[in-house]
Amino acid sequence: MDFNGKVASSKIAELKFQVGGKLSLLNCKISDNVKKGQLLASLEKTELQAYLDRALKQYDLERALFDEKQKEQLTEYEKRKYQDSLDISIKNVEIAKANLDATDLFTPIEGMIIRMDSNLKGVNITPSGFVITILGNQSFVFEAEVPEENLSQFTIGQTVKVNLKIGKTIAGKVEKIGLEPIKETNYPIEISLSDQNNLRLGLTGKVEV
Repeated sequence: MDFNGKVASSKIAELKFQVGGKLSLLNCKISDNVKKGQLLASLEKTELQAYLDRALKQYDLERALFDEKQKEQLTEYEKRKYQDSLDISIKNVEIAKANLDATDLFTPIEGMIIRMDSNLKGVNITPSGFVITILGNQSFVFEAEVPEENLSQFTIGQTVKVNLKIGKTIAGKVEKIGLEPIKETNYPIEISLSDQNNLRLGLTGKVEV
């Protein structure tokens, strides 16, 4: 018995900046192979660096004031006031540093860039207005749609045969059985593929059990 499905991926990363700004560096293109931790793009840092510098200077002032006031006899209210001011200055430094760090976009996985928004350097972008999609290496799987009455034919670790319409037959192993339907009463079955060569997302075929 066989069931329809298609080639998908178990590891796809969609990368976006967490802050907006002017795109100053674009270090990749579609079909590039990238390594984990590689810098793909950057935003202009000048303004955010200035915010961090200002926050650090404010922290230095608050730290010096706090230390000086510790030499005096303070009321509980005054102690809390100076401590709160110091804590706020520390938090402002942390926020400014996080925003500055967010101007660099690194890939968390190794793989190939399969989609990328066509923004050019020098263009202002919003946090969600620039996306790079990476397909993880060796991550192709076959996702079959199985009616509920046939789920009992599948078990985790089971070996199966995947026949693709491109004329390729691949040995597979059941890795996941979905807990909720994807189409009426059809459930997703994820099957790892022993042969990853010459595959593409969306290739259709059948899994044979």
